[in-house]
Amino acid sequence: MAGKKAITAGLILYFIMLGWSPGGGLHASAEKRLVPRHSQNKPALDSRWELIARQEFDYSCGAAALATLLRLQFKESVTENLVLNEIMRGLSKKQIADRRKHGLSLLDLKKYSRGKGYSAVALILDVSAPLKLGMPIIVLLDNGMSQHFAVLKCIQKGKASLADPARGNIQIPIKLFLQEWRGVALVLERESPRRGLADKPLSGFEKQAPIRR
Repeated sequence: MAGKKAITAGLILYFIMLGWSPGGGLHASAEKRLVPRHSQNKPALDSRWELIARQEFDYSCGAAALATLLRLQFKESVTENLVLNEIMRGLSKKQIADRRKHGLSLLDLKKYSRGKGYSAVALILDVSAPLKLGMPIIVLLDNGMSQHFAVLKCIQKGKASLADPARGNIQIPIKLFLQEWRGVALVLERESPRRGLADKPLSGFEKQAPIRR
């Protein structure tokens, strides 16, 4: 236990010293309504929701996180509904029912991204990998009871800066972020993915939905 605390403390100090800068995320509630319904066509009135595609359904954090990443990194004008509807259009009725119950998977997000011409790779990253990337990435956070997709924008001044579809633009202490992030991420680029970023392939794991019931 003492060794684990020492490792976590070391990672926190490491990030603070490097003062890092890439992308955002946090944990999800298992409740049916994560956020109130709203119109995604109306611009947010405060900086908390700037460039974020808000999550409208409990199963749509993946679509909202991907739309947010496309806005932040590639300046695309895209909404959660646009991403969600296009993903659902390629599924069977049984698959659609499954997604509405459990949420979208990393594989769903990867297939959509590649269909739009992006290089999309689902990886388990080493904690230092975001420093090498220097850009926003989609992260899967896990608080032990539920999971949630969000965008990690950067880590600096001892905090992780997240663009969260359910919470907006927020900052959380690095210690809390590292407790919830196990390294699972989706990296998007216009070019071929960079080498040396993965500890191990996700393989079957990327087919899992983000929300545990």
